[in-house]
Order: sequence, then structure tokens, then C-alpha cells
Amino acid sequence: MRLSWPLGRATTVLVVAVAALGALDLALGAARERTRRAEAELVRLVPVRVFELAEVERLDLTLGDGSGTWTYLKRSGAHRIPRYRDAYALSPSVESIEKALVEGRGTRAARFPAAAERYGLSPRTAMKLELRDRDGYLLLEALAGRVAPGERGDECYVAQAEGESVLLLNANPWSPLALAGDGHLPPLIDTRVVPGALQRASIARIGVTPTPSGLAELTRREIPRDPESREPDRGPRFEWTASFLEGGERRVNDVAAGRYAAFVAGLSFDDLVGPASTERARAGAPVLTLVLHYDGGAEDTLTLGSRTPDGRHFLHSTATDQVFLLGSGDAAQLLPDVGALLAPMPKREERDG
Repeated sequence: MRLSWPLGRATTVLVVAVAALGALDLALGAARERTRRAEAELVRLVPVRVFELAEVERLDLTLGDGSGTWTYLKRSGAHRIPRYRDAYALSPSVESIEKALVEGRGTRAARFPAAAERYGLSPRTAMKLELRDRDGYLLLEALAGRVAPGERGDECYVAQAEGESVLLLNANPWSPLALAGDGHLPPLIDTRVVPGALQRASIARIGVTPTPSGLAELTRREIPRDPESREPDRGPRFEWTASFLEGGERRVNDVAAGRYAAFVAGLSFDDLVGPASTERARAGAPVLTLVLHYDGGAEDTLTLGSRTPDGRHFLHSTATDQVFLLGSGDAAQLLPDVGALLAPMPKREERDG
């Protein structure tokens, strides 16, 4: 039976419509798949131009708390904070933030700036980060927002300042960030009197001037391994001796001497006053001078100065040629406790047990 012309034409239109709908569905499915793949694809923050991590010489960090922008400049292998009396920064922490932004990858989580508020990327909550090269050329400008909750605590929502996407980054630029002390010091500052960037070795000798007890010097010496010993070799063994002004040398308590050397090596300041060229006169007459000799030959001198009205002490360090303020407790501990140094060493079984 032959179809009438109107019915045949209707059938043809229907077939074409069904085919068109099928093609549209395939097209939409393909678009959805492309979108899904794009959202699942690991991408990096889009830089102003392609660059390597080694090119980054400056980090500008702005917090949403209104404290302003902190600049970290790489100079002679160490990061400095020009805005805060050229203090030393914690270089590993600065480099960790830079690495997270340069080498981190993430998946697209939302559109930016539409979703900025939801992901903590608004100006009042985000951390703004700018990476620049040695000439001050802007390499990357990014915002770090909320840290992903739960097991994703090492991931963070970020966005390129002029970008279109919020990324869930597989790194967290907030992790290295910490305010020293009570917050009056800049983020990422190294509060050690002898900063870690100088990479000093272990202290081998400490010269002391003056001390009421007449102690002149503490010296650490390596003990040769007993060739007939059957015990496992656990590395270098040391003993400490003390020299006194009246002459002679005495073995001292290794535990007490080691703790004192470790305290001096890790001594931290309360505040940085400024460069010695302009501030040393304020430190007044020396109260105590320690000359630190390190393995490898490096040497630093710490000079404890006068007391301030609030009970702290000035301290000058030749390591950075800067003057600091030291808390009264730390200042007191700089004077060696000769009583503890001359205390009998515990028996071996007491030390091991």
C-alpha cells in the first residue's frame, strides 16, 4: 500500500527530526564529555609568560587582614625582608610557596571571579601572591583562598588574578605561612640571631668573655672509636672540655655542654633593631661576649649589651651585623652555667636508660 503524499512527507520530516535530535544529543554528549575532561584535567596557573622556578627572585605577599604587602627578595642565596629592616626570611618557606604556585597543578572547580566568595578568593580573605624576576618583571599573579577540608588539607583553591577558573591545587601556599611571636613580626621571618640561610655547621668551640667563674672557653672534641670495640658504630662521639683563666683544662658534663651549645646556636630574638652601623651605639657597653667557632672554620661573635627599660637586652651579632633585642630569660641563659658544666656525668647505664 502506498502512502499518501502528505503522510509520506510527514514521515520524512519525522525521520529527519529524529535524526537531528540524535545528532544534537550526540553533540551535547560530546560537549559534556569535553567539559568533564576539561574539569578533570590537571592544569597549572596560567603565567604571564612561561618561566622556570629558578627565575623567581622576588615574592610579594599580601594578606587580607590589612597588614599590607610583604616583599621577599632573594639576595646572595638568602631571602631578605626589605620592609622590616632587611631581616632574613625563612628561605625554605618562601621557596615552598613559590614552588606551589609554579609547579602545582589542579583541576578546575568553578568559574572565576563569579565563585570568588564561595572559595575564599575575595580580597578580604585571600592571600595575594606575585612572583617577579630579578628585574621586577611580573611572572605570575595569583590568589590563594580556602584550604580544601578533611583529607584534602594539603590542597587549596587558587585562581590566577586575571584568569577565568578556580583551581583545586594539589599544593597549599598557606602551609608555610606563620606569624612569628605575637604577630608583631612579619610572616616568614627567621627569628634566629644566626639565620638558617647562613648554613652554619655545628659549634666546635665557644670563647667566653668575661665570666665571674673564670670560664674562658668550651671545646668539643671527637673521641676516636675504640678499634677493639664490638659495639655498632653509631657515628661520631664527642666530649667537651673547659678552659679557665687561671689555666688548666677540665672535662665537663657533655650533656650540659651540648645543651648550652645548642641553645646558643638556635638563639632567637624578640625584635630586630637594625643594622649595626646605625644601632650598635644603642647597645651600650658589652656585658658578655661569645665567640662561636664552627666546624669548617666559620666564626661569629655575639655581644650582649645593655638592658632596656622593659628588661630586655641589646645583642649584636657579626653573623648578620645587626642589633637585636633579646628577652631577659634568653639573655640570662647566654651566661654559661658552670655548676651544671662541672656536675658529674651520669653513669653509662643511667644515660642509656
